[in-house]
Formats: sequence, structure tokens, C-alpha cells
Amino acid sequence: MKIPFLSNKSESAIDPVCGMTVDTGNPPGGVATHEGEPYYFCGPGCRVAFETDPEGYLWGEKSIELLFLRVQLETLFPNLHYKPYDRKSQTT
Repeated sequence: MKIPFLSNKSESAIDPVCGMTVDTGNPPGGVATHEGEPYYFCGPGCRVAFETDPEGYLWGEKSIELLFLRVQLETLFPNLHYKPYDRKSQTT
């Protein structure tokens, strides 16, 4: 018989935004569900970023590095109008 509060075994998952290892028993950033799958986060910022575009992070089209770069660019160049590349609208 396994008694949960006496068990030292903890499972972990990888935060899909930043790649950090997260304790699934107590994720600091909480949990988001996408298409029935739970995803665990190191902090609220990663969870919020994931919730805005889960497919982008799951398919590797987005990463936390790109997010930081965008924030830095917008800070340095406030008049820069950022328009993300829309792969779906391009014809071959």
C-alpha cells in the first residue's frame, strides 16, 4: 500500500516554453491543458505565453528566446511595427 504523503517519488515534466524541468506535483507556474494534455510551467509568465499560442510552442515555432528578443526590440524601437510571419497565408 502506497501512502502519498510518505512517498518521496516526484515526477517531473519539461516546461514547453523555456525547457526547464518542473515538479508536476507542485508546478510554480501552474498547469495548462491543451487538447486534453496537461502542461506544467516553471512560472506564470511561461504559462501565459503558452496559453496565447500553444501550437507555436509545441511545434517549436516559438521559444522563450524569441519572446525575449521581441520584448527587447519593442523596448529599443517603440515605433517598430512587428508583424509575425504567417506561414499559412503563403502560397507555394
